Amino acid sequence: MQVGMMVRSEDGSLAAVKDVCEDTGDITFDANHPMAGKVRHYVVEVIDVREADPEELAHGHVHEPGGHVH
Repeated sequence: MQVGMMVRSEDGSLAAVKDVCEDTGDITFDANHPMAGKVRHYVVEVIDVREADPEELAHGHVHEPGGHVH
């Protein structure tokens, strides 16, 4: 393995190789998202606003069109 390689674990998550110790063979991984800790700015335009329905209010979050998605 080389520093900078991306590897996928058995559960499907990705991690970057951060360090490989030549003496012991130990490998240090970073499983944080590549954008973690970076400042991001977005420009958005609100194109529609609607009232929350009673089920959304009870659940405390928005539901997809057609109902609750799990």
